[in-house]
Formats: sequence, C-alpha cells, structure tokens
Amino acid sequence: MKKINFPLAIFLIQFAVHFQALATPVVLAPGVSPQEFQASLHSNSSLVSILEIFKRRALEPSPQEEKLYTLADQLSLPTPAIIAQIKNVHENSRLSATGVLFIRDLLEKISSRSFSKLEKNEIESLYCMGESLVADKASRCSLTGLASSEIKRRFPWADGLIVEYKFFDLNDSQSLKLDKISNYHFQIISLTHKAQDFYGSYEQMLQQNFTPETWVAGTCDEFSSSVDDFTLNQEALAYFSKDCLKAVRNPTQTGSTERWVRKNRHWLYAAGAVVLGGLAYSMKDKTVVVNTSLFK
Repeated sequence: MKKINFPLAIFLIQFAVHFQALATPVVLAPGVSPQEFQASLHSNSSLVSILEIFKRRALEPSPQEEKLYTLADQLSLPTPAIIAQIKNVHENSRLSATGVLFIRDLLEKISSRSFSKLEKNEIESLYCMGESLVADKASRCSLTGLASSEIKRRFPWADGLIVEYKFFDLNDSQSLKLDKISNYHFQIISLTHKAQDFYGSYEQMLQQNFTPETWVAGTCDEFSSSVDDFTLNQEALAYFSKDCLKAVRNPTQTGSTERWVRKNRHWLYAAGAVVLGGLAYSMKDKTVVVNTSLFK
C-alpha cells in the first residue's frame, strides 16, 4: 500500500489555498450575461469567480479530520468502534482528498477481519464513497454517472456541484461517478445564488426543494445583498456590468433606509411639521435659560 504523509499533505493544501486566496471574489447579479462576466474575469487577474472560492475552500481539510488520523494508532479497537468514529467524522464534516484517501487506506487495513452483515455493509458504503472520488480505474463498487443536465434541470440556478472536495462543472460535460447508496456531502454552488449544502445520497439530494436567495438583488445604482459569510461580505464585489462592480458590504442597511426615506419623504415632512409645531406650542409663554458655562 502506498504510504501518504498526511500532515505534509495537509500543510501543502492549506498553503496552496491561502496563496490562491489573494484575488477578490466576485458574485454575479441576476440577469447579467455569464459570458460577459467570464470575459471580464479573464481580462482581470485580480478578480476571481465566487465558484473558485468555494472550490478552494473544499480543498481545505476540516478540523474534524484530525480525529480520523488518531485511528491509525488505534487499529486494535473493535471494528464497530472504528466504523462509528469514521461515520461520526464524515457525518459532521465534509472530507478533503487527504481524508478520503485515509479512510480508504484504513478500511483496507482492517479488511482481513471477520465482519457481521451490518458491519460489512457499512464498510462497503464508506469504502465506495471514497473509491468513487479517487478511483482512476474499474471499481468493485456500483457507481452511477452524474449527468449535469439532470442536475441543471432540477436546480436551474446551479453552476457547479462540490462532492466532498471534488468540483463538478454543471456547464460542462465533465464526468463524475458516485456510489448509489453511499452518503456524501454535497454543495450546490452558483454565480448568482447562495450555496446549498446537503448530506445524503445522490438520489436524496435530487429530491430536495432548495429555494436559495440571490447573492445580490437590484441594479448598479441601488441594490441589496444577502451575503452573510463574514469573509465574503468584507471582500466580495457584485458584478452588474463590465463598468459596474460594487462592494457587497452592507448595502441592505444603507440602501433600504434611503429607499424608505425617499418613498415616504412627504409623510415625513408632514410629521416633522406637526412635531415642530407641537414643540413650539409647548414652549409658548416659557422662558428659556441657556447655561453658557457648559460651552467653555
């Protein structure tokens, strides 16, 4: 079996992701041409599509994976305990490529044991989950090919699908095969809409009724944002045209207040006049004393 230096692999992945994360992420306003958007990105290396940000994040190992690596020194544990720990980590965290390879290697190390029927099924499901993502040849697992057209038909707003750490371009004929019964972490990503996360089988994912918000809504002159990711909210730009890119930072608070004031300005003027009139009347026949020492 090929040995993998997992700590070194994690460091290299984190370094590469950090190095690539210097470009400014850009989201696309609904109704804007994706072709024009991509052309603008290609002509400006300081900008990067929001899809790239999610692809890079998916490569980062989760802190949960550290629990997996401790199992390398605990192979004397009973099979149910090993399976339970692997499942616990996977159910609570998306796996990086390193984590997937580690699980596959770990399961191969205990493959000579005797298993109950339930243990065998659980091991097969976990093994095939990893095998479907890393195998480059015929597999013993029953794999189903993903059709981008099927996913696009179900989720028209989607541009990409991340399965654990692996990106699948829904606007391309890229091939990806998954195990029929294994559970995966899916993330459906879009240039225009917020990402949707789901854990389960591929068929279960297709049955979901996601209703994602758009990243931004409105026009270049007046828009609102639903970006709630702290890093993205501080750094991201919204693309309305090649001549209009706006920072997504808190436009909702400012924009909505200004719109409300403009819409209700006549009511506000009238209300203000009433308040001032009432104040003037209440001060009638009263002497006002100003303490000038306060201004010294």
